[in-house]
Amino acid sequence: MPSVKPRKSCKNINCDDESPLSNALGRGRGWGRNPCLCGQKKSLSPLCLCGEYKTQQYRAFQPFHPLKIWGNTGTARGARGGLLGAPRGDNSATLWVTRYVLLSTADWSMRYICAKLAPLEKNTMLKINEKRFLADLRELSLIGATAEGGVSRPALTARDIEARQWYRGKIAGAGLDYALDGAGNQSAILWSDPPSGKRILAGSHLDSVPNGGRYDGALGLLAAFEALRTMKDHDIRPKLTLEALNFTDEEGAIMGLMGSRALVGQLEAADLERSKIAPEELSKRLEAAGISRESMLGARRDDVLAWVELHIEQGTRLEDGNIDIGVVDAIVGIRSLKLTLQGEAAHAGTKPMRQRRDALWGAAAFVSSARQHVMDNYSPGVCNIGMIGAKPGAFNIVPAQVDLALEFRHGSSEEMNAMSDDLLGLLEVCAREFGLRASFEETPAVHPARMSETVMSAIERAAAALGLSHRRMLSFAGHDSQSMTQICPAAMFFVPSARGISHNPKEFTSDADCINGANLMLHTLMRLVDTLG
Repeated sequence: MPSVKPRKSCKNINCDDESPLSNALGRGRGWGRNPCLCGQKKSLSPLCLCGEYKTQQYRAFQPFHPLKIWGNTGTARGARGGLLGAPRGDNSATLWVTRYVLLSTADWSMRYICAKLAPLEKNTMLKINEKRFLADLRELSLIGATAEGGVSRPALTARDIEARQWYRGKIAGAGLDYALDGAGNQSAILWSDPPSGKRILAGSHLDSVPNGGRYDGALGLLAAFEALRTMKDHDIRPKLTLEALNFTDEEGAIMGLMGSRALVGQLEAADLERSKIAPEELSKRLEAAGISRESMLGARRDDVLAWVELHIEQGTRLEDGNIDIGVVDAIVGIRSLKLTLQGEAAHAGTKPMRQRRDALWGAAAFVSSARQHVMDNYSPGVCNIGMIGAKPGAFNIVPAQVDLALEFRHGSSEEMNAMSDDLLGLLEVCAREFGLRASFEETPAVHPARMSETVMSAIERAAAALGLSHRRMLSFAGHDSQSMTQICPAAMFFVPSARGISHNPKEFTSDADCINGANLMLHTLMRLVDTLG
């Protein structure tokens, strides 16, 4: 084989386009334009987009070798300037290049080539259809739109049913299959070939709180749907079947996390009896969705291999830190206590101050000390006292009894147990100080949900490949992901919320952040397929 004379054509003086790779694929052999490794001149699809290939040595004069590249599922331009059809079916394309691109000068590693091509990565990865995705977000926001600019779609009301019908129509239009389970959870399905026994699920919910925002739930579902639709557009057949799933009643109009609890087998008949709406109304809503109490109790699935969810943060940590993505490592547990401080009623004018057993004074001391103790010892844990009532409740009577509603949240059971012990200890201290008797009643707890390291790693690696900054953080709000941890590896990630506003018509996430989230969902699913398939 004749030698190739180096030829420099890039105007970037820092570009090493006299390398054997550049010249063998460029004008030095008369095979088309020089692909220039710095990215200023390129006519060749990059050999590696993820930077994760293991080091391999390539010697001269060995004619061909296949190299897999992510995100290039269309037609690739080959080493001889011809068009090479990229095979489809495993989320990647195979580009055939001559092994003698390294000539006889030296053995190079694939890791070096990937490093040289890194500047092209962000521009060549598979991406969602941004205009279509944003148009869907805006179209969906019209269903149940409120005068203030938000949406009202409480679960299984007329507006929620309309949104569910809209989603089913979008699934059909995308050429994906549709499924409805016994809990009313809706799925868009992209089948593997052959159909896999286990599936990877992603999504969120379409229902909203009354007069809520346009992004809570809707963004996560549509991002998962757009990810599947993008793969469908590019004829990608994943090795594992994928579903974009709309959970029924995440927000709790009937009961919180109803659809996801049914899917993981945690919903019981007694839960339906304790629903927030009357039995007749519940039957009517279930019938409108094509389901029943019996079907909901039989909706458990055992074919879920992994779950991933995108959601708006509903806080300001990402915005304050100028960070693109929050990778949730745990969803906090929630404990609620009904506290009672019992004192003695007395005349508000005649009873000396030092002799009073004022239950409200004890309650005030507890509220202040609990706040400071949690801030000093349990950050980022939180506590809240959202209700307080004094009895007898008159201007001229010293309060004999005060009832308080205490809630506290943290990311681990150990921290929750310690917070509980400390807060109840503080309650006793305050009671003794004011001559009161303290008691409490604990309501059923929501346990912390740890996220899967496997799924979190897939999110983080995909974010790095997309050039998105990210950090791990707790979720202080409840989500369907905490139900999914009961049956499969699960994780979720956040995009920023403007000023942290949520459950409010002013809820807002920028188009750029929405697009970032959808692209991250796409590449997270692709990596999960590669890892778990």
